[in-house]
Amino acid sequence: MLNKTITKVNRIENNFDLSVVLPFYQKLKEFKKVLPINSKFFQRNGIEVIIALDNPTEEKELLDFITHYPFINWKVVVNKKYHTWRNPSKAINVGIRNATKQYLMVMSPESEFFSDVILQLRMALRHNENCCVVGRVMFCEIDEAVTNIE
Repeated sequence: MLNKTITKVNRIENNFDLSVVLPFYQKLKEFKKVLPINSKFFQRNGIEVIIALDNPTEEKELLDFITHYPFINWKVVVNKKYHTWRNPSKAINVGIRNATKQYLMVMSPESEFFSDVILQLRMALRHNENCCVVGRVMFCEIDEAVTNIE
């Protein structure tokens, strides 16, 4: 019988092996609001956060802002061609192509974590290697606080 005890050596918290892709188009204001909340989840071993910036006009301000979070493993890929809004799939694909980890999470840069969804994602995939995990998003007003999810 195999010992299913998770040792300190193979705990997910030691290496999440996760790329988080943020397709980014004119979301700097919202990102500045949620990153202070989400940063504790991003700054863990084996997590890289890939910003696929699809608007070059935000580049300098974004880069200046993320320097305040040096414990997050950032990767920023910038589309240098200006354009109007478009479907984020192009930016998502760029982020995925630049991902280096085994697991992948795509999320909006303005999404605020209610719980530790990164750990929940990895725990769900621990014994289900060939599957995907889908989360639920709750839409709230900018000043609305979520206190309970039914």
